[in-house]
Amino acid sequence: MRPGRYAFIFDMDGTIVDNMPFHAQAWAEFFAGLGVGISPGELRARTSGKTSEEILRDILGPHLSEREVAEYIERKEELYRAAYLPQMKPIAGLDHFLSEAHRLNILMAVATSAGERNIHFVLGGLGLEPYFQVIVGAEDVRWGKPNPAMLLTAAHRLEVAPEGCLVFEDSLAGLEAVRRAGMRAIAITTTHAARELQGLPAVIQVIADYRGLNPASLLEMLGGSGSAFNQPT
Repeated sequence: MRPGRYAFIFDMDGTIVDNMPFHAQAWAEFFAGLGVGISPGELRARTSGKTSEEILRDILGPHLSEREVAEYIERKEELYRAAYLPQMKPIAGLDHFLSEAHRLNILMAVATSAGERNIHFVLGGLGLEPYFQVIVGAEDVRWGKPNPAMLLTAAHRLEVAPEGCLVFEDSLAGLEAVRRAGMRAIAITTTHAARELQGLPAVIQVIADYRGLNPASLLEMLGGSGSAFNQPT
């Protein structure tokens, strides 16, 4: 790790886009098609932060073959993409926030439980891929959140120490991963009410969206400042 480097790391679903209701709808429709009944509350608890493979093996059983897992994942994701495509947009204020952070030379990464196709579906569809030096997804790690592997992998690839990373996250599992990684977080209220997020160990601020959020102020909190932030030494 190189000293004096700082980074913003973004979860994707529920953090870059407010799409979690569409994932929940797709999972419910998928499991119903298999004759598996599961309540909305249980579904949310058993899917939050996990990779699709982890979800399938948890709910359907560890006996699933790799072929079955791949087939089921694609079936569910087709349902999700078809439902969400007409509604897809970034969370309010995100475009300006990313543009300003880029102007300040802040290193940025995405660390998400989503697979490669869904990552490109969202980031490519919204034209946001150029903002991120590193993208870590389900194929890059063995465990989803709350395991910190995704976040630590992103930090390692950026060559930034964990304490130099500020994570943007919406889920309780994701925020627990932030804590385990030794990072700090901005929590976004797309999935949980503010009262559920305030006071969590890693959370320094709770926001509804990115409007009014100042990258320079966050940069100063991390220990960097000015347009020379993260310039090569």
